[in-house]
Amino acid sequence: MALDCVGLVAHAVGARDVLSSYSLKGVKLEFILSYMDIVGLPPTILSTRFLDGDIAIVACSPRQFHLMIRADDGWVHSHAGLRKVVHTPGASPWPIVAIRRMIGD
Repeated sequence: MALDCVGLVAHAVGARDVLSSYSLKGVKLEFILSYMDIVGLPPTILSTRFLDGDIAIVACSPRQFHLMIRADDGWVHSHAGLRKVVHTPGASPWPIVAIRRMIGD
């Protein structure tokens, strides 16, 4: 199964309404947050302490966003260059602009 970052998050949370045509390049953060509301993800939290299962919206560049899931002291995400889902240990390689928490704090 091939997954991009939206498909990865949708699969992880069991979302049924997944966008079929979209781009995270050139969209506003509000678009991504409203989509996450539609598929039933919990609201954005303010936290600097990450828990396994947290979904991060990161800015790969000023006009391109990416989604990652916190797991095992790192981040699981779909790597476009490698064309597969990977685990990147440690801190996010990009600035985190929002966190959605799937489990209690």
